[in-house]
This record gives sequence, C-alpha cells and structure tokens, in this order.
Amino acid sequence: MPKLVEVAEVLVEPVPQTMFLGRWEALGKGYLQAIDVQPQGICQVIMGDGSEAIQAGARVKGTWMPTTKEIFVDINDKVWGKGEYYYVGFINQKGNLVVDRADIYLQGSLRLATVGQMTFQKVK
Repeated sequence: MPKLVEVAEVLVEPVPQTMFLGRWEALGKGYLQAIDVQPQGICQVIMGDGSEAIQAGARVKGTWMPTTKEIFVDINDKVWGKGEYYYVGFINQKGNLVVDRADIYLQGSLRLATVGQMTFQKVK
C-alpha cells in the first residue's frame, strides 16, 4: 500500500493586476513594439517585426487575462497549420514587463518560446 505524504499549504500572494495596467514600450526589437494594458481585460498592441500572421506596425486589439503572477495576452495571432500564439508577461525585479511568446498547439498544450524574450518599460 503506498504511503501518503504530507503536503504543506502555502498561501500565494498574487501580483496586483494594477501593476500591469498602462502603456509599455519595448526596449529592443521583437514580436511586439508596444502594449497598452487597459482595465476589464482589454489591450492594444503595436506589432514589431516578428509575427508571421500580423504585419509589422499594425495596431491590434486584444484581450488579457491575469494569473497569480503573470498575464496572458491574446491578439488572435494564428498561423494556419501551426497553431495559435499568446504572449505571457510578468513583472521582473526592475519593474519591467518581460514577455515570452507562447505556442498553443492544436491539442491544447502550451510551450513558451523562451528565445526572443521581450522586455518592456512602462511609459509615464
């Protein structure tokens, strides 16, 4: 008979959603040039030079959803036959928004690209 192991409960302090709100501009080149995170899960993105489906410089409306430590941004970045891309962002120790591109495969699994990570600075 397998033994049960004790599991400790840990309270997770979520990152306040208000930290993500505002306009963020990229500190370098990448898939995205700017992200304007607005209340009620709305955002607007200015595309950089990396997307296969959306032209560079295009202004794209999207949605965002918070987790306890990051946000998922959906701008309908789909490539036929390859799947759908989302952008996953977190606030680093310097207060910058760090964004990875994530592939969501047709069967539903998520994979962070982890190459071409983009860093954004909040515009005041």
